[in-house]
Amino acid sequence: MQLRTFVPVALSFACTCAAAQSSVVIFGRVDLAMRKTWGDSTQSGPGGLSAKNATQMVPGSRNRWGIRVDDDLGNGWRSHVFLDATLIPTDGSTAPTFYDGRSTLGFSHQSYGRVDFGRMDQPALYTSLDFDPWQGDTLGQAGAWSYLRVNPTGAPNPAGLPAAPADFYSFKSNNSINYASPVMAGFQFRLQYAISGTDGTKDSRGFNLTYRNGPFYTGIAHQRWNENHYSTPMGAMYDFGLIKLIAAYATGKRNGNSENNRLIGFTAPLAGGELRGMVERYTLAQGTQHDRKWSVGYFYPLSKRTTLYSNYANARFDNGTGRSGFEAGMKHTF
Repeated sequence: MQLRTFVPVALSFACTCAAAQSSVVIFGRVDLAMRKTWGDSTQSGPGGLSAKNATQMVPGSRNRWGIRVDDDLGNGWRSHVFLDATLIPTDGSTAPTFYDGRSTLGFSHQSYGRVDFGRMDQPALYTSLDFDPWQGDTLGQAGAWSYLRVNPTGAPNPAGLPAAPADFYSFKSNNSINYASPVMAGFQFRLQYAISGTDGTKDSRGFNLTYRNGPFYTGIAHQRWNENHYSTPMGAMYDFGLIKLIAAYATGKRNGNSENNRLIGFTAPLAGGELRGMVERYTLAQGTQHDRKWSVGYFYPLSKRTTLYSNYANARFDNGTGRSGFEAGMKHTF
């Protein structure tokens, strides 16, 4: 009788322990804003200034939901599944590629780093977002300019843009092999190799290297598709407590044309929230055109998951025209 009682109890305990070694997390973000844009420019401005004269309800940032699975394999090894899909709360639709944000399978060890296979952010994107005060979100963002891109939505090559490798305008690489090192004396690096799978198209590759020492942080990255398409963003920041100062620079080629971007920004705690500001100058077409953007915003957390925000941005173009925008929104993460 005691044996019959002990066996199911022991099995139940073993299953509980096994379950405790694994985790399944559902995560996401819903971010909506009311945005007003105006100006005399016929050019499409960066970072949410694409509409000429309009009042819109828009996703302030990339709305998403996903699943993360981590499984303990023993001896410090873990396996991982990461699925991340874009959702559009204004109409309930999704991206044409369902798990467009990320779809990877991988493994890791705390002493050796992490390897992931599948669709994943390019290493240079991590560096670009690190030195954007808005981390690539909302109207204030440095947006595509900080990475020498013109379409940060993850969609296929937009109509009217120069022909480019398939993942050039998306910030993501399909069929990629990725490695992220552990942090060693403040240094960390990422490597990526993406198989094009198309005859006549070169495989893309990229890396980044970062260093953190207390309030100081710096990084550099490179993403290369071919001799006519590559990007090298870099930056540094220092947190003085009352204010965090950010400086960034990116250089590269798009469709064979040399381009670069310079950015100076800051974030500062203010009245329980965070004040953000930035000015950048984008040089394209072999140095013949110089466009500028500046923005300021304020983010106020209502809780750990819900934030209210407002942003103002202005872009000026070489032909003397410009475009401005203002938005107020709310973001919830789970």
